Amino acid sequence: MIRYLAFLKFLVYALRFESPLAWVTRFSYILSAARSLLDLDISTKAPPLKFLIAGAGIGGLAAAVGLRQQDHEVQIFEKSGFKNEVGAALTVPPNVDGLLKRLGLNPDENGGTREEWLTRYTKKGDVVTEVDFGKLRKFFSPNEAGTIHRVDLHEGLRNLALSLGVEIHLRNAVASIDPEAGSVTLENGTTVTGDVIIGADGINSKVRKSMFDEDQEPHPFGVTTFRLLIPTSDIVKDPLARKFTEKDGLLTVWADQGGRNFITYPCR
Repeated sequence: MIRYLAFLKFLVYALRFESPLAWVTRFSYILSAARSLLDLDISTKAPPLKFLIAGAGIGGLAAAVGLRQQDHEVQIFEKSGFKNEVGAALTVPPNVDGLLKRLGLNPDENGGTREEWLTRYTKKGDVVTEVDFGKLRKFFSPNEAGTIHRVDLHEGLRNLALSLGVEIHLRNAVASIDPEAGSVTLENGTTVTGDVIIGADGINSKVRKSMFDEDQEPHPFGVTTFRLLIPTSDIVKDPLARKFTEKDGLLTVWADQGGRNFITYPCR
């Protein structure tokens, strides 16, 4: 009989074409969950638990790191082979910066970039406001706002998890779970049992589908986001765009009243 069942609903609910703000919010939730694992007061009399995590994305790895720091046994089952990790830059607000450092990962040492300035424009290019984050650091110290490429963050968390003894089983996708038996069944037919099961297997979560009967298919969120990376070396060649590279850590936002935004920020 399973002793505990943990389900990180914000990790396995449908992503639903989230806006950048929703991405930041969900990212904060992920790291907050990892912090809660660090805050657990585990008595020395209580034996370590065996955690089985479905999914080795940012959420699964962060949870694994926090659990291993509490001396629990952790195994992660990941369907991919980590050969082609993709993504773009993620915003790291001060609270998330602090959580990552508490887990043992400093964004600055893993390709992260600090946000030093914020400039807001109208869609016509008129400046609405300018903010010097340097003057605000006293409110955020010792944590700061920044960005980090998803691949760099993922690699940093993966290396940290492995250094702590987390077992990561690649190309071992979870097919289903049995909450009553405390077991995870992989697509290759293998069954693994543990004390706690954590679902961090994304938009098409098998953990979620094993737990709920209602419709669990993703639905459009109503907001579409296009993300891309442009080398700075190409930007400086354009006389009109060059000025956006002259300040280190410059975050720019163009917005109209229809809810459409064009946002740029440094990465790597």
